[in-house]
Amino acid sequence: VEKPGKASIKSESVIQATSITIRWTAPADDGGSPITGFLMILQKDETEIQKVNITDPGTTTYSFPGLQKDTNYTVKLFSRNFVFEGDPTVWNIKTKFEGAPDVVEIDELPDETTDDTITLEWKKPESNGKVIIMYTVYQRVVTDGKVERWTIIKEISDISVRELKIALERGKVYQFAITATNELGESPKQEKANIQQVKAEGSMFK
Repeated sequence: VEKPGKASIKSESVIQATSITIRWTAPADDGGSPITGFLMILQKDETEIQKVNITDPGTTTYSFPGLQKDTNYTVKLFSRNFVFEGDPTVWNIKTKFEGAPDVVEIDELPDETTDDTITLEWKKPESNGKVIIMYTVYQRVVTDGKVERWTIIKEISDISVRELKIALERGKVYQFAITATNELGESPKQEKANIQQVKAEGSMFK
């Protein structure tokens, strides 16, 4: 077994003012042992500011929100097989002066609810130089720990509206995400660690 080759960063990767989304393809040469995951390091001025360990080899996209505008960053992407870590693919980028809005902050939700609806409320994010024209509310269901795909449940073009009441089905576990869009693009969804999950317990008396 040898170290794997380099992943290749795809042209569909997106650079915004305060976020970057990286898309890549796994290396063709796995070194004789299947690729087990990836390591990503984000640097600014040679200083490591974020390190992400991706343990699912099927994951080939990742977003870094919360960056500074008009700033140089370096992304290093390492592929791993069972034994070795390969040489990094290095991507030097500069964030834009203007771009898609920042990540939307959703107000705290309960872990579970006995109500048959839930109201999402959120704060207006930094617009990054262009007027916000739409909010998009996404939902997905978690079944036995398996997460389904995001589906759009509402696109809100009256941006003074920053709340939405959503019907829940008893016994289901929901996750919600909200994005803001301006003419330069759509903000990233909330980071995985900040995705809020709600279990609909339903009421005994319904």
